[in-house]
Amino acid sequence: MTSEGPNAADEPDTAPLHVIPDQVGGWRVEREGAEHPLSEHDSETAAEGAAATAARDTDTPDVIVHDRYNRIRQTPPA
Repeated sequence: MTSEGPNAADEPDTAPLHVIPDQVGGWRVEREGAEHPLSEHDSETAAEGAAATAARDTDTPDVIVHDRYNRIRQTPPA
């Protein structure tokens, strides 16, 4: 079987995960380049935990957390 690039069906997507605040006070976990969030949460802490777990489960090396003041920080997968 041949690979069709980084998004081939049999390869995991290891694009970075982002924890992003939304406009109404919630938090989203999104994979870079994806159309829809992986999950939505009521707190930054819950979103960061979900992102770390998803990163660990999919061998994603990066979780990038964006705060409400447009600052970013990188956190390791759990």
